[in-house]
Amino acid sequence: MKERLRHIGIVTEKINESVDFYSRFFNFRVVNDQNESGHFINTILGKECTVRTVKMTNGEFTIELLSFSDYQSSNFDIFTLGCTHIALTVSSVKNIFKKLSDSGFSFISSPAISQDGNAKVCFLKDPNNNFFIELVEEL
Repeated sequence: MKERLRHIGIVTEKINESVDFYSRFFNFRVVNDQNESGHFINTILGKECTVRTVKMTNGEFTIELLSFSDYQSSNFDIFTLGCTHIALTVSSVKNIFKKLSDSGFSFISSPAISQDGNAKVCFLKDPNNNFFIELVEEL
């Protein structure tokens, strides 16, 4: 068996907005959209629940968006323990930064060149303020 990263799961309160965000700005497409409930999902998640899962891919990376019917949000910032961000390689950080800024998305800072000069990088919050997205342009 070949070990590899399968997908990143993102819990969201606004799944349709998240689908639109990843489709419009990062060229992800939906490959599976389903509602899950019952014995299997209750067993693997350890509690009775209903969840809508939308799997999206850009051909190289898969994101699984999850929307629980009884989801409750909590405070989160870049220093929170655990998984805080995903990184996406983009062809032009400057162009995507402008496009996202013009659409009302917030960034921690403007794009900056890494100390080694190999990348231009910036961070923004995902559409639901659950975690951060690091945008990386390889120089």
